[in-house]
Amino acid sequence: MAWRSGLRSNIYDRSRPVSEYIPVKSSNRSTIQNEPRPNSDELCIRTAQLQCERKLRKEAEERCKQLMLKVEHTQAILNLRNQELERERAGRKEAEHMCQSLQITIDKLEQYLRKKNMTVDLHFIPNSNVTNMSMSEITRLQGQLHLQEEKDEKFQNEAHYTGSPKYQTVVVESTSNTQNS
Repeated sequence: MAWRSGLRSNIYDRSRPVSEYIPVKSSNRSTIQNEPRPNSDELCIRTAQLQCERKLRKEAEERCKQLMLKVEHTQAILNLRNQELERERAGRKEAEHMCQSLQITIDKLEQYLRKKNMTVDLHFIPNSNVTNMSMSEITRLQGQLHLQEEKDEKFQNEAHYTGSPKYQTVVVESTSNTQNS
């Protein structure tokens, strides 16, 4: 068998002198042979460490998922609350608009009643606050105003149709004043 360059052979070719053989250098050896073999204790420790790292990574990922679910849940609650607040704001604006409308109606009623000198007779509270006035009070005042308008209209119609110079006495609710026409 012939000698091959760079390989170590156990078989010795006697036809060649010993000086022709190249000694094997340490750099020609494979790295596996140079590394010390890890003993079984180190291998067990390293395996246990890897298992612990995997377990911790899985736990961290699971915790992260739970936190993300909590964040999403909290965000959904906040969105619902924001929608609720938006509806409340819209309701407040509508209520303010209604209060302004009622205040205008009350102001007109006050002007009319002052014009007719009826504010004392109707027990009307001047400079009333709309928020303190109930709807029943407003309805009552509107009803009284309507009745008074009907009486005034009826009185004017009777005065025009009779054509007689008779004087008529009209008694206004809860007053002792009489009017001649």
